Amino acid sequence: MARFFTGSTSILFLATAFLASFAGGAWAEPAAHNPLELDSIMVTAQKVKTDKQEVPSTISVFDSQTIQDLNLNSLEQLGILAPNIGFSKIDEHMTQVVFRGVGGMSNMNKVWNINVDGVALPYVGIDTGLDVDRVEIMRGSQGALYGRNTHAGAINIITKDPGDRLNAFAKLNYESYHTLKAQAAVGSPITDDASYRLAVGYKSTDGYFRNKFLDKDDTNKSEQFTARGKVLLKNDDAGKLTLSMYADKYEGGFDCYGPPNGSLSLETQSNRRGHNDGYLLAPTLTWEKDLGPVTLTSITNYSRSNYNYLQDWDYTPMDLMYSTYDEDFNTLSQELRLNGGPDNFRWMVGLFGLTERIDTKTDIVFGDDAGNMWMTPGDHMQQNSTVCSNIASAFGQIIWRVLPMIEVTGAARFDYERKSLDWENKTNIMGMPTGSLNMNKEWTAISPSISLAWLFTERQRVYASVARGFKAGDFNNVMVEESLVKHAVDPEYTTTYEVGYKGKLLDNRLELSAALFYVDWDNMQVDIESPTGVFSNYQKMNAGRAHSSGFEVEARALLMPGWEVFASAGYMFDYKFDEFKKDDNTDLAGKKLPFTNAYTLGAGSVFRMDSGFFMSVDGSLNGRKYLLEDNSLRQPAYALVNAKIGYEKDNWDVFLYGRNLLDQRYATSAFGRSKRAAEPLMVGVQCGLSF
Repeated sequence: MARFFTGSTSILFLATAFLASFAGGAWAEPAAHNPLELDSIMVTAQKVKTDKQEVPSTISVFDSQTIQDLNLNSLEQLGILAPNIGFSKIDEHMTQVVFRGVGGMSNMNKVWNINVDGVALPYVGIDTGLDVDRVEIMRGSQGALYGRNTHAGAINIITKDPGDRLNAFAKLNYESYHTLKAQAAVGSPITDDASYRLAVGYKSTDGYFRNKFLDKDDTNKSEQFTARGKVLLKNDDAGKLTLSMYADKYEGGFDCYGPPNGSLSLETQSNRRGHNDGYLLAPTLTWEKDLGPVTLTSITNYSRSNYNYLQDWDYTPMDLMYSTYDEDFNTLSQELRLNGGPDNFRWMVGLFGLTERIDTKTDIVFGDDAGNMWMTPGDHMQQNSTVCSNIASAFGQIIWRVLPMIEVTGAARFDYERKSLDWENKTNIMGMPTGSLNMNKEWTAISPSISLAWLFTERQRVYASVARGFKAGDFNNVMVEESLVKHAVDPEYTTTYEVGYKGKLLDNRLELSAALFYVDWDNMQVDIESPTGVFSNYQKMNAGRAHSSGFEVEARALLMPGWEVFASAGYMFDYKFDEFKKDDNTDLAGKKLPFTNAYTLGAGSVFRMDSGFFMSVDGSLNGRKYLLEDNSLRQPAYALVNAKIGYEKDNWDVFLYGRNLLDQRYATSAFGRSKRAAEPLMVGVQCGLSF
């Protein structure tokens, strides 16, 4: 199939160069509404609105305008411009986040560290930029306020609220590989006390992988539909009530891994076309009430999702083995918060409760060529499991201006979690035992944090902080052998030490932040080869320790009205296992943590003229990283360049853009010795309307 736009790269570079040279002397006079000063960025990282520069930890923020200007369509693209953040993209709908070296382990405990409008949602169906107001990427432990699975960091996605006037937009994109994207949103007041906002999105693509064995170039095609809706009710007596609904449905191919030990390319050789499908439905009710000296916030959420796939395990033309997986996820959560206090002593207390049920079914099937593995074609091993969790938490925070120049922030959280497992093994393999298992486990965790800040000017501060967090304990429930399932794993813990600087300089034209950090990772959950295992011979256990250290810097500046530049840098001094024995003969102590770039450099520029011309360019340099815990697979350093040019006027715009203009080949993840290639050169056009 012909790939369109691949010859347009030179046009894009020429146009970029032209606009860059033109911009130096042809900018219009500053408009009254566009002063030469950076806007303050408000975040909810501390569960209350705070200026980003006043939060005593490192946060990368991408607002809606930046997301649009840089054409950022996924969490992976956002992370490329944030220092010391790594994304392991497993398939089109699953992305694993690595914060400062923590989070890239190949175990099966799914981590929910992405919050949408204050609610932690399942890991599927959330990698979309539909109608987003801003994205906050928080590095360092957030356990004191957010609880489990935020021991290395967390991501907050905040969607747009209904406005006080009628507004709407629609945009249409067409990209390489027959990729079509469409988004639209509309919001309006209904009455003086009620308003709404509705957003819909659609994406379809043939995918950029070609199956050489099957002679198909659309084996990773996908289709996705997303919708968000909000209704806002408010008055002085009842407070502010927001009912939101988030729905996502997708269908896609799962044929994106090359053959074992093969070169990294866009060609696969699997004999069986895989698929991964799923949906997410998440209604949320948020109530905010001003009670005079305090404000009450209540967030109630119900989430239901399904994720299922068929995957060829051997990634070769041979019909050896494949598996199917089906997961149903149901959760109900409730959070209550009270916050108040004067400016010099702000406080917050809260309660959180959650009940969760995850039903899984795994089936390993041996194909027609399984005789090469001394198995009988058609044999299979199947497990069914149900994991139920109940969580009760209490947390609190104070922000105390002890002296005019000294500010102390302290927070702590207590979490209690009870998990139960119902597990059943079914197999038709002669000699393999079947069975069932019931287990219960209880865990408690205390996650404190404290920071001290010195405000040596009104707009500049230095801080030091210590924070502890944990990753939830779990069962080996997707195993098909009882001997491995019966061993539960306890929570793992991190302690993050950080010193940093935040400031606004040059009359608020420059914003700068920098930090040094050290992360101690203890009781780490790792996959260890089990001597009793036959097929599922990897067992998750608490058998590891690791640490990481480094620094990161972020800056943005307004050079003149309409011309903003930004840059970031991250460097890992050290990031390795201190203890990690896979088996009796393999000691991985001293190996580098997987999916951690040795360094990350990013920079870009966005500028627009009153005449309507627009241009943005950004790039990143990403240091080497290892794709497996034993460091046997290595991804060398690679550079990414993206650009966008166009014209915007009144209520319409049109753009030409490109991603990965250097057409770099690099791996996003690995299963065993098989690698998944990242997105190649993509070029597209975009048209938009708004009012």
